[in-house]
Amino acid sequence: MFVLLVAPRSAPYARKLLILVVIILANVVDQILGLNGAVTYATLLFYIAGSNTISALQNYFDTVVDSKLSRPSLVVKELQRRLNEGTF
Repeated sequence: MFVLLVAPRSAPYARKLLILVVIILANVVDQILGLNGAVTYATLLFYIAGSNTISALQNYFDTVVDSKLSRPSLVVKELQRRLNEGTF
């Protein structure tokens, strides 16, 4: 087990490095299991569609900003409505 000891100023860099390591490990798992990139793709989508993206969509659609998708999601409903109307 690795222990990551960093100074507070380098915390953002340590987080980015940790994300890179997780993506690399996902790629290794993909190669070992022969899944043609499924694990890597899912890992990348997890980091891309994080809470910042959800918050940005909630701000854009003027819905409740809590960085979480609720059931039923107001953001998804508003996105669907605007796509159906062609006003996105």
